[in-house]
Amino acid sequence: MRRTRHGRMSGREHSIEDFLGADRPEAEPPGREPDAGMSLQPFGGAPPEAAPEAAATAPADPERLLARATEAVTRDRLAEAEALFQELLERAPGHVGGALGLAALLERRGDVAGTLETYAAALREHPAEPELLLARAAFQRRRKELVDAESDVRRVLKAQPTHAGGLFELGLVLLRKGLAVDAAAALRRTLELRPESAETWYYLGEALNQAGQLPAALQALQRSAELDERQARTYHLAGRVLDRMARPEEAMAMYRRSRELQGA
Repeated sequence: MRRTRHGRMSGREHSIEDFLGADRPEAEPPGREPDAGMSLQPFGGAPPEAAPEAAATAPADPERLLARATEAVTRDRLAEAEALFQELLERAPGHVGGALGLAALLERRGDVAGTLETYAAALREHPAEPELLLARAAFQRRRKELVDAESDVRRVLKAQPTHAGGLFELGLVLLRKGLAVDAAAALRRTLELRPESAETWYYLGEALNQAGQLPAALQALQRSAELDERQARTYHLAGRVLDRMARPEEAMAMYRRSRELQGA
C-alpha cells in the first residue's frame, strides 16, 4: 500500500505562512488529495491550538486612545474625538489628559453642564491636580464666574505658592475683577518664573493700562511684541496706550500694524 507523505511543519515555516497568507509561493507542486479517513495530524499528534486574537480583543491603551482623540481634534473630527475621549475615561476614570480634552470639546460645543461635570468627575479622582483646577478656573473666568475661578486658583497656590500657571491665572482673574494693581503684581511674579512668555507680558500691559501706569504698560507691550510679533491684539492695545499718552501718530502706526496682522 502506498503511503502519503506528511511532513512536520516547523515553527519558522508556520511564521512565514502567517506573513505570506494564502498567496504565498508554494515550495513544491501539490501532492494528491489524502484519503478522507486519513488523519491530517502528523504522526497522530494533537492539533495545534489556535493563536488567541489578542490584538482584536485586548482593550485599547489609554495613552493610545488619547493620541487618537487628539489627532481627531486636530483634523476637526469632533464627534469621533468626543467618542474616543469618552471611551478613554470609561477605561481610566479621572485620566487627566482625557478629562481636559473632553472638557475642551464640550465647552466648544456650548455644553456648560457637561464641561463642569467632566472637571468634577476628574477632580473626584485627583482632588488636588493643578492642571484640572486651573483649567476649570479658566473656564469659570471665561463665564465671568470669578469667585469660583479664584477659589480653584487659590487651592493650587496654597499647595504650590510659586506655581507659574497658578500665578498667571490669578492675574487674569484679578484683572477681570477690576483689581488691576493686584493683577499686575501676580503677573510680575509669573514673569519671574517664565520671563519669555509673550502672553504674560501682554496681560501685564493690560493690567498696567487699567491701573493708569501708562509708560510701564507700553514697555510691557513692547516686550510682548519682541517675543511674539504676530499678535494683532498687542499692537492694538499699544495704540490705545499711546492715545492715552497723547501720541496719536504713533498710536495710528500701532493700529495700522494691528489691522495688517488681522488681515494676514
